Amino acid sequence: MGGGLPPPVPPLLAMKPEMAAIFQGYAEADRWIQAERREWLRRLNLEEAWEIFDTLYRLWEQTGGRSGGDWGALERRRLRDTLALRQTMDRLARARGTDEPSD
Repeated sequence: MGGGLPPPVPPLLAMKPEMAAIFQGYAEADRWIQAERREWLRRLNLEEAWEIFDTLYRLWEQTGGRSGGDWGALERRRLRDTLALRQTMDRLARARGTDEPSD
């Protein structure tokens, strides 16, 4: 198996209707996300941009970026952030009366 490109996606007309609908949905979502991103960047002011830069720089420093990247530290941070998000979503579900923990 070579490391070449994946096979091209067949034209939508040659696909099963379900697959064509899925790809069309992804394309529509991508257009929406890109438009939202452009609008967000257009409204971004200098202070907000510096805050984002500072946050990314601190993450780079904390994960050992200066020494080639500490992937273990990055994975630990990803796990910690994922767990924090899950706990937040669980609290939100309970507050809304759903009271079903996420899996």
